[in-house]
Amino acid sequence: METNDSFLLSIAIPTYNRAKYLKENLEAILSQLESCKDIVEILVNDNASSDNTEQSILNLIEKYCFSIKYHRMTENIGYRANVIDVSLRAKGKYLFLLGDDDILSPDFFKIVIPYLENKNNLAVIHFNRLSGDAICSKNKLHDWEFDGLAKIMDYKEFWFRVMSSPNFMSSVIVRRDCFEKGVSFIKDDYYGYHWFSQICFGSIGEKCLYYYMPLVLMRNPSRTWSHDAALYFLVGMNSIFRDLDQYIPGIHDAWYYRGLKTHFYDFYGILSQVAIDASYYRQYESELMEAMPNRRTKVVLYCILHLRPARIVGGLYHKLLICYRLLFNHYTFTRKSVN
Repeated sequence: METNDSFLLSIAIPTYNRAKYLKENLEAILSQLESCKDIVEILVNDNASSDNTEQSILNLIEKYCFSIKYHRMTENIGYRANVIDVSLRAKGKYLFLLGDDDILSPDFFKIVIPYLENKNNLAVIHFNRLSGDAICSKNKLHDWEFDGLAKIMDYKEFWFRVMSSPNFMSSVIVRRDCFEKGVSFIKDDYYGYHWFSQICFGSIGEKCLYYYMPLVLMRNPSRTWSHDAALYFLVGMNSIFRDLDQYIPGIHDAWYYRGLKTHFYDFYGILSQVAIDASYYRQYESELMEAMPNRRTKVVLYCILHLRPARIVGGLYHKLLICYRLLFNHYTFTRKSVN
């Protein structure tokens, strides 16, 4: 692993046809970078965009007099390969894989840099977020279970506390040697979350930090991977916690508890996506069945894959859930601790 000692943090942004969002993203970074610009590098990997991404980058370089390391692919190599490529180009001690559409808080570096310089040599820094739609309306706090502003924990306590929340890429910074260590743990059935598995397994034996206050605004424009979202979450995430259980006993049971009890709407909302595109998901039926936490959910999955009335009900549930959240923008249950 090549490291440039002058860089404490590498902000690596994989992008594709998001020039408008990317510009706003980079403006939020560059406008507050003056005090730490010598220890931060910014890398943008353009996956052969057909919009004006390149010109937007050049304009920002000129405006802020900061050298953004822009790399344009000659052809689209896919999201996973683009993430791998940009992470390999990073040279800093810490790696921040940042989504091209998200926006950092105006005091991001003021808060984060001292933790990166912490004598505990933290492996992972995860922070809370606000989530909204593409135009930043109806923003809400992701984690409202306050138990202190910031806490340094060993990796076991940390993952029980945050569970899958760092699967939102823009909310987690990882020490780059830990990220590299995690490569050897990657498996094919970690669908869509190979980078997340690197963070999980790379943190084993290390100290991690959770920061409760939101430091990033998560926007939700259309996403190219949304077609596979149910596969990523139901199989990929489950497989990671299944294997992580070897190092953190009980974490897989906690994952099941989370899906069935404290995040009931989320679990069945994602499961209902299978009903909407059952013909596509039938090819993954055995893996989806294995990921189901109990007999009841296996029966539900079988029905929505093979019975048309169940698919109609599942699709209706999904639409009703979306309408409910748009109208009320909150859940009517209290999330419980997984400890």
